[in-house]
Amino acid sequence: MIRHLIYFYISPFVLDDIFNSVILFLTGLGSGIFVSIASGTAFVIIVPIFILISGLSLYQVIGTNLVIDCIIGGVAGIFFLYRKRIRFKPIIYLGSTGIISAVIGTRFSRLPSESHLTILIGIILIILGLNFIINGVRKNIDFIQKRVKFILLIKYEKSGLILLGIIIGFICGIIGIGSSGIIAIILVLVYSYDLHTGIGTSLLAMFFIAGAGAVGQTLNNNVVTEPLIYAGFGALIGSAIGAFFSNKVNENRLGRIIGVLITILGIIMIYKLFYL
Repeated sequence: MIRHLIYFYISPFVLDDIFNSVILFLTGLGSGIFVSIASGTAFVIIVPIFILISGLSLYQVIGTNLVIDCIIGGVAGIFFLYRKRIRFKPIIYLGSTGIISAVIGTRFSRLPSESHLTILIGIILIILGLNFIINGVRKNIDFIQKRVKFILLIKYEKSGLILLGIIIGFICGIIGIGSSGIIAIILVLVYSYDLHTGIGTSLLAMFFIAGAGAVGQTLNNNVVTEPLIYAGFGALIGSAIGAFFSNKVNENRLGRIIGVLITILGIIMIYKLFYL
């Protein structure tokens, strides 16, 4: 009785039971650990699990995820900054344009129908998951570096970073995908950053870009407080743990474990849409 009264007055979002709140916390915790170690976005874990257990709309989940990505980027970024694994040039150019385009992107976030967006996200998760399972993390980087030349982006670095910031921010605002993974890939593949510096720089850049997207989604009423508290607190702890142990963890092994998880979650999302 007391529990129901407390939930009623705290928020209109009512968790079914303690089990769900624990799952939300663990989801945030796992997302924080994974993203702060291997870069990427909490999107691949947060979105499918929130859809399955929270009862929120996909748009609300996307908005809430951006806040969680912002938390992870800020906390992990501080750890990498302490280790001098941050370069500020890409943050300035990518971040300045990414912030603006992320806010603009949130204005278009409801244009795709929820069912079409669910299918798209499910397919993205399955593709990313299978790629992680097959190749891990490092193999993808080595493969692309040997076969693709980025002469123009390297020659016109400032302009390239500004353009990439616009594209990345817009995608972040529309779909809710945190920008860390994309930025890390660019910094490592194109500009030859070592992996840890690329990840650290991308995480701090994500703090600003995902944060701008989160502000835009908040203005669209797509951020829900109560699940954010549980998952956000888990993400805060997880990102600190992941960043602290980032130099000691086998990225490929972690990538394959996460790959199995997000492939399953992507399949479940699509199955739920059509059959439940």
